[in-house]
Amino acid sequence: MPKVNGKGQAAILTNDQIDAVIHLCKKPYCFAVAIAAFTGCRMGEALQLRAENLNLNEQVITLTHTKTGRTREIEMHPELVVILSDAELPSKGYLFPSSRQAGYLSRQ
Repeated sequence: MPKVNGKGQAAILTNDQIDAVIHLCKKPYCFAVAIAAFTGCRMGEALQLRAENLNLNEQVITLTHTKTGRTREIEMHPELVVILSDAELPSKGYLFPSSRQAGYLSRQ
């Protein structure tokens, strides 16, 4: 799917396209993709999330590692709450820990 359309505008994915991308990804990547798709955060921001940044009860994600350096809270879309409630994510530390090194998964 193109990042921009023929007029240089960012391409906006339909709900069906978002669902297709999420279902094509393997775990745990599909959860990071879902977070990015439903919140508009950057993939790097999603991958750096820690369990304490995710509040399913209040349906809020707190981004602490943003491009601007500012912490921000994002209200979760109801479908994202369902997806993450069913996910088996760590209860502490990084949500997407690296299996090779200390820290979080990289985008590579």
